[in-house]
Amino acid sequence: MFELPEPQTLPNGLKLDYSDVTERYYGDYYHVCIKVKCALPHEEHAHWHLFKKLERAGVNSAKLDDAKQDLLDGFTRLILPYLQRGDFPERFTEAKRKKRLQVS
Repeated sequence: MFELPEPQTLPNGLKLDYSDVTERYYGDYYHVCIKVKCALPHEEHAHWHLFKKLERAGVNSAKLDDAKQDLLDGFTRLILPYLQRGDFPERFTEAKRKKRLQVS
């Protein structure tokens, strides 16, 4: 049985939380989606930012647990090391600030 990881705090102070928002979209097939949210250590009040959606479409119900585990394994192997960098919280904040400036 698949279980989401518990919320965690990384060595750089970044907090991660996971939520499963998988939906059935046709017959016995699902759109698997796990949202990864983060809270930055330097924010006075914890504000959760959507960091990444881990997604896979067209998953048969018999393969749901495997698909979810595969998505999390890929995240852990490829993305988590980047999030653990000491400078990630500041870089993430700067990227969000630049994005806000481009929109306005």
